[in-house]
Amino acid sequence: MSEIKLIYSKTDGCCHLCGKKHRLSDYAITWQREHHIPRANGGGDHVRNLFVACIKCNLIKGTLPSKVVRKWMGLNQVPLSRKAKLRIRQEQESNNTGIFLLILFLLMLFGMYQQKLQEQQQNKLT
Repeated sequence: MSEIKLIYSKTDGCCHLCGKKHRLSDYAITWQREHHIPRANGGGDHVRNLFVACIKCNLIKGTLPSKVVRKWMGLNQVPLSRKAKLRIRQEQESNNTGIFLLILFLLMLFGMYQQKLQEQQQNKLT
């Protein structure tokens, strides 16, 4: 995987400063790789330090810490990768399935309870 694709996949193509989604093919047109820790502050060119950023956001950031700029832009954290989003969605679906099964089980118990009550009432009448 090329360095640009790797950087892109880390945030699923979303600017790590404002959250705007970009297309991979728009590299250097609407977005660029951005140093989380600026080189001026000792940051390197390793992929771990590089993220997607709108060209405008990157210019605004300058040598400021990414966290500061993200707060200005209304983000609390770096956007999630596609893989992370999928994992969260699967966990939510799994939780929803568990809740559904629990409700179904409780309804069955309630139905059995109602049936027992009806049988007891019929036995009292006879």
